[in-house]
Amino acid sequence: MSGYSTDMAATLVQDPTAELDATHRCDRCGAQAYVRAMLEDWAQPLLFCGHHFKDHKTKLNELGAWVHDETDKLYTESQLMKQATTEV
Repeated sequence: MSGYSTDMAATLVQDPTAELDATHRCDRCGAQAYVRAMLEDWAQPLLFCGHHFKDHKTKLNELGAWVHDETDKLYTESQLMKQATTEV
């Protein structure tokens, strides 16, 4: 997978609830990942940015994928950035 190194992938498989950070990249486009999805028979998780997770959410649910969703961070970060620009 292109989104992360082998060591990072091993960590995510060992602790699938580990928090995602700026080093985790969307497997589709390379943007920061906010969602990790896995199926029981997958060797490694898939990482998605918020946009690509929206595109694939329905199919992941149909497949019964386990999903660790941190897209709430997007709203928090967006609100903080908006507040910072209005305070300047």
